[in-house]
Amino acid sequence: MPNYYKLRKRVLEILNSQLPEGLYYHSVNHTMSVLKTCNKYIRRQRIPTDDARLLRIGALTHDIG
Repeated sequence: MPNYYKLRKRVLEILNSQLPEGLYYHSVNHTMSVLKTCNKYIRRQRIPTDDARLLRIGALTHDIG
């Protein structure tokens, strides 16, 4: 999953540097919370690896437009 970690790093950089002021809900903390919740469901539902990767990517990128 090296590309996933590169994507994660880039998304967090974007969220830290390019979010418009005034967006209080959409933040790195929000995105990481969504990712954490996603990971819980992945484990509980025993979602296959390839599907889990797609879910994680969706969780990471859902607020970057």
